[in-house]
Order: sequence, then C-alpha cells, then structure tokens
Amino acid sequence: MERSRSLKKLFADASDNQLAEIIAKAAQLNSLEQRIFDNLPQTLRSELELATIEEQTLTLICSSSLIASRLRFMETELLAKLNRDTRISTLLQIRVIVRRDWSQDQPLRSQEKRGTGRTISTASALLIKQTSTIVNNPRLAEALKKLARHTDLPD
Repeated sequence: MERSRSLKKLFADASDNQLAEIIAKAAQLNSLEQRIFDNLPQTLRSELELATIEEQTLTLICSSSLIASRLRFMETELLAKLNRDTRISTLLQIRVIVRRDWSQDQPLRSQEKRGTGRTISTASALLIKQTSTIVNNPRLAEALKKLARHTDLPD
C-alpha cells in the first residue's frame, strides 16, 4: 500500500465529496479572475483581487481609493466587455472594496507574501468563508470559518 500520494492525485480521487466541490469552485474562480483581468488595463491588474460574484455583481478588492475610482469610472465599459464573454454570467454592476492595510510601497499581490505563513489572502478568506455557509457538514463548516480567520479581515 502506497503511504504517500501527491496532492494532485488525492484531489483527483476526491471527485464525489465536498473537498472536490471546494476545489472546483476555487478553480472556477481562478479561471474567472483571469478572464476578468484580461479585460483590464495592465496597470490595474496587480492592484486588484477578485472577491466574489454574487447576484450579478462582481466584487473586486483593490489597493487604494485611486484604483477604486478608476474602476468605477470605467465600470460601464468593463461590464460591456465582460458581458460579451459567454463564459461569464451576465453582470449588472461592479462593487469595489478598498483594502485598508495597503501600503503605497507594495502592490496588493506583493503583500500576500508576508513570509509568516499565518495569513491568507483576502480573496481566499472571502471564498473560504462563503464556502463555509454552503457545506452540509457542520464540522467542515466550522473548520472553514476558522481557516478564513487567518487573514487581516475583520470577522
């Protein structure tokens, strides 16, 4: 019996359980984030993270109020581009959240590499917290909520 298996193989074997659903949702959001970022100017891409898409609203987290203003200014054009992509469900609005702990010396994505291993990105925390509300297993839901607290976001 093989004692050590790669994570990729382990995840592939988990095709009919909640872990597989979480992995599939994360992969879907990652793919969606890439398609969204392909429609943004290069200068904005490193300053943003995809938080979620709910009820035809795209929620992005950005590094500053300046970036948020630029996004709001180009919302109509960006929505038109995104709604032409048939792989993205129809969006009616874009919600922009400014991350308060952003420093002017580092883009948002650079801050994720803090080196402590104790925090996760805001986008990951939001996804994990959202996932905890839809799983049927109370112990898994509680574990996900606990994991989501490993970020700088307030509860």
